[in-house]
Amino acid sequence: MEVHVAFGVDANYAPHLAVTIASVVANARAGTQFRFMILHDGVSAEERARVEQAAPAARFDWRTVN
Repeated sequence: MEVHVAFGVDANYAPHLAVTIASVVANARAGTQFRFMILHDGVSAEERARVEQAAPAARFDWRTVN
């Protein structure tokens, strides 16, 4: 089963996003797959990579919004 989760963040929230994603994954049933859609305004590629380390098996879809 794949669970889709969406977030809307800016660069200031990115570190908190990583913690939130890690918590979601850690508290899920075994075998649950995740796809995170993240609408963002200004999150750098480096910060996105750090966020993705919180759930290496998940799929991430980053969308820039203004």
